Amino acid sequence: MVRNIELKDLSSLDDVLQLIKSLKPGEDQFLLNEDGQPKAALLSVQDLELLKSAKQNKKEALKELFSTMDAVHAHNAHISEEEVQADVAEAIAAVRRERRK
Repeated sequence: MVRNIELKDLSSLDDVLQLIKSLKPGEDQFLLNEDGQPKAALLSVQDLELLKSAKQNKKEALKELFSTMDAVHAHNAHISEEEVQADVAEAIAAVRRERRK
């Protein structure tokens, strides 16, 4: 659960240390705000590692997606845009016909 905390409510280093000690991986995250505007986040190391892993997975998935798109484009480079549009229109029409049945 993300909890919002105003920086002005943290009056001492002990308050910050208490927040850190209260962190439960997968459960607690603190959004530190200044005048209602997010300034920093406090989360467990395990949650940070999950975030980094998710970011890396997304980066790898996008790289694979773009690689696949490039391969498909290269494979179909000889086909004109008009032919592609005609094929797409035909496929859409076929799906619509099938749905009407």
